[in-house]
Amino acid sequence: TVTITDNIAPTISCPSNKTAFTNDDGTGNCTTTVSLGTPIATDNCTTTGNFTFIAKVSGITINPTTYLFGIGSTTVVWTALDQSGNTSAPCNQIVTVTDNESPIITTCPANKTANTNSDGTGNCTTTVSLGTPIATDNCTASGSLIYIAKVSGITINPATYLFGSGTTTVVWTATDQVGNVSAPCNQTVTITDNENPIITLCPANKTANTNANGSGDCSTTVNLGSPTATDNCGVTSIIAKIGSTVINPATHLFTTGSTTVTWVVSDNAGLTAT
Repeated sequence: TVTITDNIAPTISCPSNKTAFTNDDGTGNCTTTVSLGTPIATDNCTTTGNFTFIAKVSGITINPTTYLFGIGSTTVVWTALDQSGNTSAPCNQIVTVTDNESPIITTCPANKTANTNSDGTGNCTTTVSLGTPIATDNCTASGSLIYIAKVSGITINPATYLFGSGTTTVVWTATDQVGNVSAPCNQTVTITDNENPIITLCPANKTANTNANGSGDCSTTVNLGSPTATDNCGVTSIIAKIGSTVINPATHLFTTGSTTVTWVVSDNAGLTAT
C-alpha cells in the first residue's frame, strides 16, 4: 500500500485594499458593508474554485458579505485552505471607511426678544441667552457635536455677544468629530431700546428786554441755549415747545411777561425726556 499525503500549503494573493463611506449602505449609521472581493489562490493539488477562504478581523472570523466596518482603517486577514486542509500563509487587506454624513439640526433655538437694559442700563446693546440647537449625527454623540453661531458670517460667542437694537439673525451649524457640517438653521434676536434719554442740564432761565432785538415792538428774540442730554442709543432730536406748539428757539418772539419753554429730547426708538 502506498499512501501519498498532500502537505503543501496553498499560496494566496489578497484582494485590493478598499475605501468606502458610511452612507454606502444607507444613511444614519456609523458603519457600512463593503464589497471585499475574493483572494486568488494556487495549490499543487487543489484547483481554482475548490479553495475555502477565511476572512478574520482582530482574530474573529467574519462573513465578508455582511460584516459592518466602522470608520477608520480595518485590517482583514485572509487565508486559503486546500482540499487537504493545508492553510496558506495569511495576507492582509485594508478597508478604510470615512464618515461622510453631516449632522442634522432637528431643532433651532427659539427666537428671542430682549431690551437694551436686560444686562444693565446705559448702552444700546445687551447679551441674550440664546439656548443651543438640538442635533443628531450618525457617528458623533449629540453632546460631542460642536455648535457654531454666526452673525453676518462672523463667528460669535453666544454667551458674550452684544446684540444691538433691532433684529439680528443668528445662523447656527453643527459640526461632527470628523468635520462634517450640518445645514444651517436661523434664530432671530430682536432687541428693543427701552431706555429714555436723560436731560442732564436744562438751559438756564433767561431775562430780556423788549428792545433786545431792536425797539418799537413788544417782543424780542432770546438766546435760549440748548439742553445737554444723553441717551444709550443716541439722541435724534431736541425740540422746544410753548404749550403744545413747537417753536424755533432762534426766531421765536417772546412777549412781555414770563413764558415757559418745554424742551423735549427724543431718541431713535421714539422715547422722550422733557
